Amino acid sequence: MSGLPADADGFIPVDRHGGVAGLDDVYAAGDVTSFPLRQGGLAAQQADAVAEVIAAGAGAALTPTPFRPVLRGLLMTAGAPLYLRSEPHRVPAQTSVAIDEPDHHHRRAAVSAASDQPLWWPPAKIAARYLAPYLATARPTSLAAEPLTDRIAVPGPRVSEAERHEALELTLLIADGDARWGDYRSALNALDAAEALEGALPPEYETKRRIWTAEAARVP
Repeated sequence: MSGLPADADGFIPVDRHGGVAGLDDVYAAGDVTSFPLRQGGLAAQQADAVAEVIAAGAGAALTPTPFRPVLRGLLMTAGAPLYLRSEPHRVPAQTSVAIDEPDHHHRRAAVSAASDQPLWWPPAKIAARYLAPYLATARPTSLAAEPLTDRIAVPGPRVSEAERHEALELTLLIADGDARWGDYRSALNALDAAEALEGALPPEYETKRRIWTAEAARVP
């Protein structure tokens, strides 16, 4: 990274839109920046902010939105996975990047949630606005209309392990059935539901997802 500014730890300081401090038209996102949290979803959010600035500079009719981090993670347990979502507390600008400067007149508390229900959809490992739908869909051209969306958990009794296991088996059975009929898009939707139940698909179904995605892409 010769020629780029760096903090005492070697990370690149950037502003709220990913612009590298002291340089024009140079941007950075992800682990290389001095933002104190390292996570794929956050890196993708930083990249979104950078992309909007570049697009606006190229003439796109939009107002670039600064990076406002939302941390999403999946905690794997002995039973059902636990979905976690939080908006990190604001910290002083000199120790962070791409977070709004502290506003002493209007502070916003961090928002957090935990649930055994998916708190975002599609429930991908990297919860990014466009990357998650891209990895989950058989129709990448539809992404502009269907970006990652946050969800609110519905209050109610916790699903038992037996019920969850039965639901998973049924969902995978539906996926296999749809694929046998050649309805690969419905099969992929069923895999999304199965992934939401378990947090991750069995290895053989990850393979099937790749095959079915390729097959679905061939259908107009």
